[in-house]
Amino acid sequence: MVGRRSSLRLHGVRLGLLIALLALTAFPLRVSAELSSTAKRSRDRYIAATVLTLMDQQHLLRRPLNDEISNRMFDSFIKQLDPMKVYFYQSDIDEFQKNRNLLDDQVKVGNMVFAYDVFNRFLKRLDERVAVIPELLEMEHDFTVDEDLVTDPDVATFPKTPD
Repeated sequence: MVGRRSSLRLHGVRLGLLIALLALTAFPLRVSAELSSTAKRSRDRYIAATVLTLMDQQHLLRRPLNDEISNRMFDSFIKQLDPMKVYFYQSDIDEFQKNRNLLDDQVKVGNMVFAYDVFNRFLKRLDERVAVIPELLEMEHDFTVDEDLVTDPDVATFPKTPD
């Protein structure tokens, strides 16, 4: 009986993941110029509601969406966008921190503004970095200088300035 219950639970999780995947592919998260602002908000609310339903019904731990989960979502989102801490500035992170404990409440009402704001800032910082590449390639480099490069994301810090 225990083996069958585990099998049914695993099947339910797979079904939940399939539904989430279908919802996300049917309503892509990428902002498109063709959709009106109202249509985007409606789509965002639908996706948020679908994810909330799946978390409540299909997640193994069935934890409620609360400030603890909000903190995890915040950390995960920033880490996925900038794992080596090279794009966002510390000032960006400080600004984003204001929403750290609010994400759960925002998702519950279908408010995805935070995700768009952070992603748009990421794209802006990415463009800034790409714009500097030709200048860096033209510079003369001294490879005899003894320098260190931090490669551990847990040790790295977000830059305070563009330099």
